[in-house]
Amino acid sequence: MTFPSTTPRRPISYEWSSLPVELRLQIFWYVAEKQKYRAYLTRYACVSPEWQNYFERITFRRLLIDNSQLDRFSKATEGEKAVRLSYIRYLCLRVKLQDYDYPECDRPESHDTINWNNQRFTHSLIGLFNVLRRWEPSGTRDTGLILEITAYSPGDNERFEVSSMEYALHENFQLEEDVTSPSSVPEFRDYKARRLN
Repeated sequence: MTFPSTTPRRPISYEWSSLPVELRLQIFWYVAEKQKYRAYLTRYACVSPEWQNYFERITFRRLLIDNSQLDRFSKATEGEKAVRLSYIRYLCLRVKLQDYDYPECDRPESHDTINWNNQRFTHSLIGLFNVLRRWEPSGTRDTGLILEITAYSPGDNERFEVSSMEYALHENFQLEEDVTSPSSVPEFRDYKARRLN
């Protein structure tokens, strides 16, 4: 008579690289879909070069940068990291101008303020274009770049309610290419229709 072994069995484990590519892509998609904010995906890019390649294509697809972040943006896309520029589909540069007090908002700016703001804006554009000139289109996959450049002053928030600003930026902003499942297409169209009305 034989008795079943009471020795605990080790769980079966697989090497990541031994999984079929289709399964690995499903895991990537699942991980990406479960994150509320795209910014949370950056930590997954540190797992391995394969994970980095997948998740950086998502995290770099839409970028919102302030002019104070241009040096950091430049360092993140230099040398071998310049490939990240080809992942960008939408880039918004927000140029922070000189602050003003609310009572001054209805008066024309002084000559000094105009010069300061013009220099800040020009310097920011030069910095941005110095980074973007490293962008090398990757063949037929490149669909171009939507570039939005805005200027703001911290004093604007005192004059206008932030929630009423038409140009308010949203973390869940989607490009049409981001709609991945058929069930989300009607939701996307409804959202787009509501924004136009």
